[in-house]
Amino acid sequence: MEQSNPLLVAVTSYPPDDSLIQRTLLKLEDLFQWLKENHKVDKRIQFVNLKEQYPTWSTIINRVIDNSLKTKGFISSKFISTLVSVSNYTRDVAFSFIDQETIFLKPLIKEIMDTSIGTHEIPKAIFISAPDLPLSIGKGMWGECIGVYPGAVAIEVSEYKESIFHECLHIFGVSEGYDENTKDTYPDCVNCWMQYEAIHGSGLCQKHLNELQKFLKNI
Repeated sequence: MEQSNPLLVAVTSYPPDDSLIQRTLLKLEDLFQWLKENHKVDKRIQFVNLKEQYPTWSTIINRVIDNSLKTKGFISSKFISTLVSVSNYTRDVAFSFIDQETIFLKPLIKEIMDTSIGTHEIPKAIFISAPDLPLSIGKGMWGECIGVYPGAVAIEVSEYKESIFHECLHIFGVSEGYDENTKDTYPDCVNCWMQYEAIHGSGLCQKHLNELQKFLKNI
């Protein structure tokens, strides 16, 4: 029996919507219940409400998305990941992570450096449900994820459960099931949630199941 501390994934939505957060939490819990029942994936993974578990970061993430929509016209997991990852550094080090695409975050990073925000516990992984919001050009049709646990940020914009599963599985080291140039599904992935149009999936192919099991075993 697995006795280690659970892997925590903090779930939120944009705009803030308690009902949407609850629906997303239930879908994510259903995914790992299915994996446990069908593939004996029994690693303890706990999905929590970001606003309840990390209220300060909930407010900050909403501000990042507000600012990115106003200045960029789209949202990106990179923006949120950058802000969260630099919060424990000194100001000079934090600013060294800023590039042309994320320079709009500089005032918010300065605010974090000038207050006690950076001392607050940081979520190990963040999952954001943001129905119908635009992603940056070249990203997935229904979502994107940057990084893996701990440190991952996933955004999902369709509310389809299969797409939610797809982005969540990226958090735990599962790769894409399609050619990123052509979007063609790999031959062994035709029924897998990791194909480009995840709604055509009904589970995980053996390759992606192996990736998930290996990642969870080693973390």
